Amino acid sequence: MSKKVPFKKSFDKAKKFDAWSTRLIRFSAILFLTVFVWELFSPNSTIIQWIERLNCIVIVFYFVLEFVTDYIHSSAETHRRCDLVDNAFGCKLAESRSEGYYTNDELKNGLYKIGVNSFESCFFSYKIASKSQSLLWVKSALFAVLFILCAIIGYDIAIVAIIQLSLPLSVVIQTIRHQRFVSRLKKIYENYRSIFDTLYNKKSISQNDYAKIMKEVLEYEGTISWANLLLDEKTYNKMNATLSKEWELIKQEYKIISY
Repeated sequence: MSKKVPFKKSFDKAKKFDAWSTRLIRFSAILFLTVFVWELFSPNSTIIQWIERLNCIVIVFYFVLEFVTDYIHSSAETHRRCDLVDNAFGCKLAESRSEGYYTNDELKNGLYKIGVNSFESCFFSYKIASKSQSLLWVKSALFAVLFILCAIIGYDIAIVAIIQLSLPLSVVIQTIRHQRFVSRLKKIYENYRSIFDTLYNKKSISQNDYAKIMKEVLEYEGTISWANLLLDEKTYNKMNATLSKEWELIKQEYKIISY
């Protein structure tokens, strides 16, 4: 079946803005280094002052792009949540619905299906986010150390130092959020495995089972909404085929079938 994902355009748009934000961070780092080196050979130069002002403008633009990215991403997530409900219950809440985005079309519509769909999403999100975690910490540490050292050593104007220190602080906060995001996803993923393990070979599902499923669906969606993070596209493309095979094995392992 060909895949149709109507909210993908919004996610792709958010990722483009996010890519520009990353470029601005790199450009700002170059300006930091330029000022730092220039100070060693020609202190109190007028050129340094202009580079500092340019860097402040770059940082302001970075935060503007971050705001735009978050807005677009939030709208895309709203569409995705509506599509999740549409796919699980066969309704038409979203303006347009996905096809082939979830791989559980053989299941009957209902609470069990929304749990399986959420289980699948959590599995992919956790694996991809955890794969990016180590590299993100390395990048964050390098940027933070570079920016803080240059700001402390190279700037004697308080307002300039504050503006320029706000960028590494933002990067570190995002990395910490990503760390917590992975931890919360891991817990939800483990809870899903536990739930579907108890459903193994059951002929029917109790109201208590449905309640546990819905709790994890809400936990997952709440975590996605809280973090508001874009998963790395290159990591997704690299891992997608492998994770898709692993997901099919998980469905077999827990005998995920229609009830």
